[in-house]
Amino acid sequence: MKQLIIHAGIQRTGTTTLQSYLATHADALRRQGLHYAVASRTSNHQELGWALRRGEVDAAAFAAWIARESRPDCNRTLLSAEVFCTLRNLSFLDEARKEHDVVAVFYLRRQDEWLSSWYNVNVKLGPFRDLARMGPEEFLGQRGRFHWLRYAGMLDTWAAAIGADNLRVRVVEPAQVSDVVADFLAIIGASSLPPARARSNVSLAADQIAFLRALNPSRPARRKISRALAAILSDAPVTVFSPETRRAILADYASDNAAAARRHLRRADGRLFLNDTVPDDAPWYRGDVWSDPERLRRYVDAAIAALDGEAAAAAPPVRRKTPQVRIKTG
Repeated sequence: MKQLIIHAGIQRTGTTTLQSYLATHADALRRQGLHYAVASRTSNHQELGWALRRGEVDAAAFAAWIARESRPDCNRTLLSAEVFCTLRNLSFLDEARKEHDVVAVFYLRRQDEWLSSWYNVNVKLGPFRDLARMGPEEFLGQRGRFHWLRYAGMLDTWAAAIGADNLRVRVVEPAQVSDVVADFLAIIGASSLPPARARSNVSLAADQIAFLRALNPSRPARRKISRALAAILSDAPVTVFSPETRRAILADYASDNAAAARRHLRRADGRLFLNDTVPDDAPWYRGDVWSDPERLRRYVDAAIAALDGEAAAAAPPVRRKTPQVRIKTG
């Protein structure tokens, strides 16, 4: 029987680096019987995942897509999209499971760190326009939208659909998984591949995020300004939540994390994260960019330069008239 391996996220656990790596080494993976089915213009399956979330792809269509994308020389097909972890209705797998053993791989991150990172990426790249405009506390009020952070419930849903033994659950922290690419290659049994390069899609410093949120540019301009800001070193921390807030976040998810550890990692002590404390002196951002005129000037200059470059690239070429020179005679 063939195998379908779904890397289902979650977001902000090195997914961009992993997907880029898999796409870059697709030929080497194929020689090992594993087909990473991506179009040439993308390195992941986010579009497929979003179509599933919107209900545009049913079980028959999903199975047909898998059959169409499969290769005769590979008995394992691999999909990767963070949006898979957000799906609550997994009936789209029903038909595919008749021809494939389905395995789902999850990487989990401490919720306080994830929320800080997800806030950062939303302001930096603007995937959700409303979230990109929010301050940190207002953003925290939207936590109900991120239902997959209730890890036990998310994993229970997948276990009910494909069987608990077909889940591969990993925890991203230094004492457990520090190299997601190497860990994932071990899970899928891929060998003799080079190590991954430095991770992609890193966070901006929190003072840069505060500046970008106040500026609130369009999404295309936001990406250009983000790249310009990333080139400027900042000593501001990345975390936007105080130690007290972070501890409150962890307390809210504590019972769910314990259930996930017991049921899906078989840990009798219920410890999902080996480091689950937040020290009193943990650094966090308090809005210092506004009291530092020199730093603010550098950020403004970078934004103007980025937008000037965008305007110059979009402007039509200027047609200059050749001056007519008349020479009087006589």
